[in-house]
Amino acid sequence: MLQNKMPQVTHVHFQDKGSEQICKEADILVVAIGKPNYVTKEFVKEGAVVIDVESTVKIEK
Repeated sequence: MLQNKMPQVTHVHFQDKGSEQICKEADILVVAIGKPNYVTKEFVKEGAVVIDVESTVKIEK
C-alpha cells in the first residue's frame, strides 16, 4: 500500500542528536527501543500513528 506512495524511511538511534525532532516529523513512527516509556508525547506529532514493536519485561520488587 505505501510502496506506491514513495515513502521516506529514516532510521534513528535513540542516542542520535535531534532524534526527538526527527521522530516528531513522522506520520508513522515504529518504535523498537527496549526502554519503557522512552518515547513520550514530545516525540509524536498530532495525528501520527505509533507502532511499538519492542517488548520489555519490567520486574517490580
